[in-house]
Amino acid sequence: MKKYLILFLSILIFSSCTRLAINTANSKAAKNEFYQGILELDNSMRKDIENKELFEIYQNIFNKGQNYYNSTSEIRELFLMEKLYLDLPDNIKQRLPGIYVDINKHKKNGEKVASDLLKNTQLMGENSYQEKIKKYKQYKKVLTYNPNEKNKVENELKKLDKKLEKTYSYRINGNDAVLNSEIENKFSQEIKNNIFRYSSTNSDVILEINVKILYFYPEDVNMQSFPKQYTENYKDSNGKDNINIVSYSENIYRKSTSMGVRLNYRLISNLTGEVIFNGSKDFEKRYDEKWKTYYIISNKVFNKDKLPKDENEKSAPSRKKMTEDITKEILNTIDTDFQGLPRI
Repeated sequence: MKKYLILFLSILIFSSCTRLAINTANSKAAKNEFYQGILELDNSMRKDIENKELFEIYQNIFNKGQNYYNSTSEIRELFLMEKLYLDLPDNIKQRLPGIYVDINKHKKNGEKVASDLLKNTQLMGENSYQEKIKKYKQYKKVLTYNPNEKNKVENELKKLDKKLEKTYSYRINGNDAVLNSEIENKFSQEIKNNIFRYSSTNSDVILEINVKILYFYPEDVNMQSFPKQYTENYKDSNGKDNINIVSYSENIYRKSTSMGVRLNYRLISNLTGEVIFNGSKDFEKRYDEKWKTYYIISNKVFNKDKLPKDENEKSAPSRKKMTEDITKEILNTIDTDFQGLPRI
């Protein structure tokens, strides 16, 4: 029974995914985005091969796209759309008898797009790290349209590769040896998105980390006392009801500690002098813990249960713990910038 339930749920989920893909594809086609529409259907076409509606819609969108792109001379989109169809397995293409692609024309379109793309890419700038990465990716796109340009593209990539920053080193400067050491120890653990390879000598880029402890206030405990009272009923030696007023002291303790650190950092290319990224941020850890205790002042007390219970003393983080927490935040901040860098 469990086996059939899993099978039913799988079919239901799969059917929902196909329906979503169909709806999205129709929406794209309505805006003359036929290539994007066919792209939306590509995954479902390979899996939901018994879905007649899916195949009819694919064929309809494809043919409309061919007519539209031919009439508007948008050969790049035409090429990409036709390539999606040609890359389908033969058993799936056989189920699409209404689609025809002129292979010779398709190939010529690809050659034209590749030739234009190659020329445009050669004119692109190489003044920054981002520009070099963008140019590198653009060269690789050429092969999507014309694999025969492989030798030209590889030659261009080799030349560009020599100009790309690949290795890094880092330097930590600060006014507190403990904080500097903590950053050093946790660097590789917390910097998870660094795309460069470490090199202790002649690195292509250097990460400068400058930290300064702005203040540190060690743990300080203050106490304030406030007079309080409560009443209690009791019987005297003659059995007569009486009221006793109990005076007591409420003691409020406050334990505080805090630390502030300023971070300035930048990643610099040793090849060009470019500042690839940089930033600054202040970090603060501030703790203010409070608890209460109580002390009876009156000499005569009949019912101590009415006295509030003492609260446990609260603890505050040590300087070591605050340093560890701030270090994690510092390195996570830098790691976010590494994550934002473009990649090949």
